[in-house]
Amino acid sequence: FYRVRMEKTARVVKDAIVGERKPKFGIGKKQKEMDCDNIHVFMRMILSSGVAIEPRRELMSPLQTISDARTAYVNARGRRMEQGHVRDENGYVLDSRLYAHPLAQFSNDCKLNLDFSYADDLSVTAMKTSVDATHSTWAWVKSKFR
Repeated sequence: FYRVRMEKTARVVKDAIVGERKPKFGIGKKQKEMDCDNIHVFMRMILSSGVAIEPRRELMSPLQTISDARTAYVNARGRRMEQGHVRDENGYVLDSRLYAHPLAQFSNDCKLNLDFSYADDLSVTAMKTSVDATHSTWAWVKSKFR
C-alpha cells in the first residue's frame, strides 16, 4: 500500500516539476552557437501552482543575455511579471550571475528553453511536502515495529 502511494506521489511530483512535455535542446558548444544567425528562445511563465502560461518565442542574437531574454518576454506580454527566477529546460534555477552571459552559452542547435518562476513554486513545495510526508510515514511505520 505504501509503495503504491509513494510511487503515485513521485509521479505527481515529477509531473509538477517537469510540467507539460516540451522538446529539450540541452547545452551545445558555445563557439558553434555563436555562429547562429539567431537563437530561437522559447519562454514561459510558471504560476505558483506550477502551471506554465503565456508561451512566447523570440528570435534573439547569440550575444544577447538571459536578462535580455527576460526583458523581451516582459515587453512581448505588455506587462511586468512577479516571477523573479529563471529556470533552464530541466527546471534548474539559474544563478543570477548567469543572467549576464550570452544566450549562446546555454543554447543548442540555435534553440533555448527558459521558464520564469517564483522561488518556491508548486514543484518545490510538492517536493518538500512529499519528503516530509515520506519521513513521517516511515517514522510511524518504524514505531509500530519496535
